[in-house]
Amino acid sequence: PLLRHGLAVTAVDRAPAMLERLRERLRDEGSEVASRCRIVAQDVRALDVGGGYRLAIAPFNTLLHVGDHDD
Repeated sequence: PLLRHGLAVTAVDRAPAMLERLRERLRDEGSEVASRCRIVAQDVRALDVGGGYRLAIAPFNTLLHVGDHDD
């Protein structure tokens, strides 16, 4: 929905399968919508996407999955 409303989105995940699912969904949206999405393959614990953002959204219990027992 954010992309469809003209907003730019940076999507971050370390799992190649999840990023591929995103790419598939973006292909279904068309090039105009997909062009507003920047995909970053990275672990959020060491996140470096360059620059700053006015808003960060971490949906669906994201922070509960960030650490492990060794963290």
